[in-house]
Amino acid sequence: MPIKVDIIKHRREIDGKSTAAHAAVLAPGYVNIYTYPDMPDYSSDERTVLLYPGTEASTVQELFTGKQNSQSYADSLLSELPSGYNVGTLMTKIFDSDKKINSIHHVEKLPIDRLILIDSTWNQSRGIFSDERLQKLPKVVLQNRISQFWRHQKGSPRWYLSTVEALHQMLLELHVGAWGCCEDYNSILTTNFPKHSSEICDFCKPYNGQYDDLLFFFKYMYEKLHTLYKHDDLLAYKRPMQI
Repeated sequence: MPIKVDIIKHRREIDGKSTAAHAAVLAPGYVNIYTYPDMPDYSSDERTVLLYPGTEASTVQELFTGKQNSQSYADSLLSELPSGYNVGTLMTKIFDSDKKINSIHHVEKLPIDRLILIDSTWNQSRGIFSDERLQKLPKVVLQNRISQFWRHQKGSPRWYLSTVEALHQMLLELHVGAWGCCEDYNSILTTNFPKHSSEICDFCKPYNGQYDDLLFFFKYMYEKLHTLYKHDDLLAYKRPMQI
């Protein structure tokens, strides 16, 4: 993996129900798991971001271009949220004033060195998110992606991702933002991402499935559960696509 990853786990998060361990096992040299309140000191890490959709969150594209000040992410979403939902949700809409969301920036180096994720239910995550050690970090939000996680969370839409899905999506958006997607690589997850030939620039490394192995255990468990239960019978897949 091109960056280091720290996963801050809620103490009540059950290992057997979490996908954080998938990433730690598959990428042991890059992924570390900490149980909150234990976590490293990030005060001197200038190229560290927290993956959490708060009011100040930037898009992955804005990690390359800088935060846009014309219309805040929070202001754009606030009027769309029904009663009972917090603005701390994933992106649900791309506005006309935004720059093209899937631009290729042809950089030699990714804009971050370390990514932090919170591993918990969404209700539990707000307690960890409020920690001042994390509040000082830049926040980043992902594009929408439909979750295939089998664990049901009442009241959450399908685009609330599991930890390993969120990590994979973040790496995917980072890589494609830097170097595009290989012309020969086809996946439902990259349908709207721009294709890019490595012949255009010497240092570009178009995405060709480099991080897909992070979903090895996830795919195994998904297929195993679907041999035992029908997809349409699982509550996790009956969640609404949007809030």
